[in-house]
Amino acid sequence: MNEDLVKQARRYAAKDEYYVTKRYITELCDEVERLRNINTNVFSKIQDNKEIWADAERYKWLRDSAWNVDFEAVAPIVVNCDNRMEKFEWLEGSKLDTIIDEWRKK
Repeated sequence: MNEDLVKQARRYAAKDEYYVTKRYITELCDEVERLRNINTNVFSKIQDNKEIWADAERYKWLRDSAWNVDFEAVAPIVVNCDNRMEKFEWLEGSKLDTIIDEWRKK
């Protein structure tokens, strides 16, 4: 609905002599603006969900691509190591899930 139409309706309601029609027009305008705000929030949430989905797909690809790879093949993998690079652990599949979950809890 055109925003100008809502403004026109509010101006008309302000000049209307009858309380009942003034109230109806004002309530309808309030409802239109409320629905407009809800729709704005819905569209932003849809966009957020697309970004979350894309992040989840990237992670899933990283986690799953390290499985069942030939020895000579190159595949992405995550390595957990200490700050001196002396102790390390290859993180694949559910191990990667567990480590990420543990760090997120901290």
